Amino acid sequence: MMEDANTQSDIKRAPLLLVPWHGLLLAISFLTRLPLKTKYWDEQRVWGWSMAWYPLCGYLIGALAVAPMIVVANFLPPVSSLPLLFLSSLYYLAALEWLTRMLHFDGFCDCCDAFSSMASTPEKRREIMKDPHVGSTAVGCAVLLIVAKAFTLNLIIYNASLRFKSTLPIILLLILAPGLARFAMLCLASIGRYPREAGTGLRVVGRVPWYSLLIAACFLAPLFLVFDWKGGAACFFFTAFVVFYWKIKADAKIGGVTGDVLGACLETAELAAITAILLAITI
Repeated sequence: MMEDANTQSDIKRAPLLLVPWHGLLLAISFLTRLPLKTKYWDEQRVWGWSMAWYPLCGYLIGALAVAPMIVVANFLPPVSSLPLLFLSSLYYLAALEWLTRMLHFDGFCDCCDAFSSMASTPEKRREIMKDPHVGSTAVGCAVLLIVAKAFTLNLIIYNASLRFKSTLPIILLLILAPGLARFAMLCLASIGRYPREAGTGLRVVGRVPWYSLLIAACFLAPLFLVFDWKGGAACFFFTAFVVFYWKIKADAKIGGVTGDVLGACLETAELAAITAILLAITI
């Protein structure tokens, strides 16, 4: 008990008015490879506020990832722009993973290996998730995920080129999709239970403040500026399905939600979001 008290007293505490700002810095440094840091990374108040900025971090990642598409759409002649837009969708996918250090993609692969294992107990499956080696199931699921995202993005670009005179709507939607996926991850963290006694996920899972969830939800308002209510509802329905799928699956397989499960949720929520976008612009 004395050691715990000493540890708590050693933690640097951010000034109250600056906690949201340091939460933003923590969210960016944790979810991206951008070189922003905070010296208050060990304070739970800062972690709590960092979750409010998850969708905003998603928009930042999406804006950086879609940059090649913006260049192609605005600075190349229409004759050559469509094929290059298809190619830029692959750069978009690669940038999403590179900007996040493939953190969430790694969690997706770990979950695929562990959840498909014939291990008899949740403890053994959690050990599989810690194994740095990648199994055949993870490789297969990773390939399918990437192919599904790439195929869906190209269908979005093709259909958007037929429906819209400008590429602006599709660019905005591809910026918004990562933000919606990170909100889905936050929702899973808010209803999940962490099954381990230690780990980074312990800072997040089951510890999402109500105000952070509310602020994060407010960041989704731009969806309804781009979509009509049907398109927005489709996005929320698809991503909600992903959240509850991983919640039920994780509880059954490993006894709760870990950081890897959050990563898997985010990766599949991105696919769900762009699938909903495709349906919204084609139906």
